[in-house]
Amino acid sequence: MADAERVIQRIALAPTGVAFRSHCLTRMKQRGLDALDIVRMLRNPEMVCPPYVRNGEWRYRVVERAGNAPPHRRGVNVVVVIVSEDRLQAHTVYRRR
Repeated sequence: MADAERVIQRIALAPTGVAFRSHCLTRMKQRGLDALDIVRMLRNPEMVCPPYVRNGEWRYRVVERAGNAPPHRRGVNVVVVIVSEDRLQAHTVYRRR
């Protein structure tokens, strides 16, 4: 999982590395988050569980590494798919209960 964290971090550091699905944008708005919040989370990623396959894609659940997240991003999970070596897509965002 550490390798995937490094790949996600590297891609998130690129200016155009992160794309957002429309579902993710809707959920971000509902949760008071914007694209910069998500990119900052992905620049300090920590996997919360092993990756899983859904619809033929490997998906990764990521939180912002403990100690780095401001209060409004604590407990937020982002599900991402690594599309290519320089691109990832945020599929959804949710808060842990």
